[in-house]
Amino acid sequence: MYKTVIEKLCPQAVITVDRFHVTKLLHQELNSGRIEQKKVLSL
Repeated sequence: MYKTVIEKLCPQAVITVDRFHVTKLLHQELNSGRIEQKKVLSL
């Protein structure tokens, strides 16, 4: 969604991705999945 809004508002903008934020998001998602699995297994 963010990318679509930026493309509409700033069509000349160059969208970049940095390693730090990609890694941070990946770890957050993996941690969320780990927590969900722990909840399921502890029932």
